[in-house]
Amino acid sequence: MKLVDLNKDQDIGSNSLLVELGPFRIVVDAGIHPKKMGKEALPDLTKIAAASVDYIILTHCHLDHLGALPVVANHQPEAQILLTHPSSQIAPIMLGNSHTVMMHQKAEHFHNGFQPRQDSFSAHYSFGYWTISSPIFISDTR
Repeated sequence: MKLVDLNKDQDIGSNSLLVELGPFRIVVDAGIHPKKMGKEALPDLTKIAAASVDYIILTHCHLDHLGALPVVANHQPEAQILLTHPSSQIAPIMLGNSHTVMMHQKAEHFHNGFQPRQDSFSAHYSFGYWTISSPIFISDTR
């Protein structure tokens, strides 16, 4: 097993980890850094080849673990997103709230009269989820 920390600053925020386990490549969490903006707030995706990940697993719906999901999912379009059923209900709401906050930050940062559109974000994800009643084993064959 190989673990690669994708957090650029080694602190709280933009939590993300690449796990290579046998033939599988798994991204665990896809967070944004709460005190940074733009690409600086994202995990270091240069450490992952595009379309090379099998799964994206979200541990919970705090933005430092979930906020970069749209970017990571776009970078890894074939990856299945796995999370618990309650998180699958909360994640789209959290991502919508995150987008609104980021648009307001952009407006404040650039002071150019930019007005964020409330309807400019719509999360369209197909989440796979499991109930945590027993361990989940990933087979060594695909």
